[in-house]
Amino acid sequence: MVEKELLLEKNRIEGIVDVGIIVISHFENPAKDSALDFLSDVLKWKRKCLIPTSTILGAYHILTQYLKVDKTSAYQALSKTLKTYSPAFYEDLNIDLTLDSLTNALGYNVES
Repeated sequence: MVEKELLLEKNRIEGIVDVGIIVISHFENPAKDSALDFLSDVLKWKRKCLIPTSTILGAYHILTQYLKVDKTSAYQALSKTLKTYSPAFYEDLNIDLTLDSLTNALGYNVES
C-alpha cells in the first residue's frame, strides 16, 4: 500500500527547481524570458515541480555576491516571487521566515 502511494506521489511531481532557474529568472540575461515562462508555470502549478524555499535565499546570495545585482532589486524580485505563496513551494523554511531572512539580509547587508 505504501509503495503504491509513493509511486502515485512520484508521478505527480515532475521535478525540483534548483537555484539556477531562480537566479536566471530574476536578472537581465538572454535566458530570462524562457526561465520566467517556466517559473511562471511552476508557480501557477501548471508544471508540478517543487521549489524549496531555501533556494530563494541561495538565489539572493548568488545574485548579489557573484552577479553584482543591486541588493534592493534582488530583494524585491525574490520577495515578489515568495509572496505568491504558490503550492509549488516546498517549505524547508517557512515562507514568512524566508521573507524575514531576505529582509534581514538586505537591511543588515549580510548573507541571507
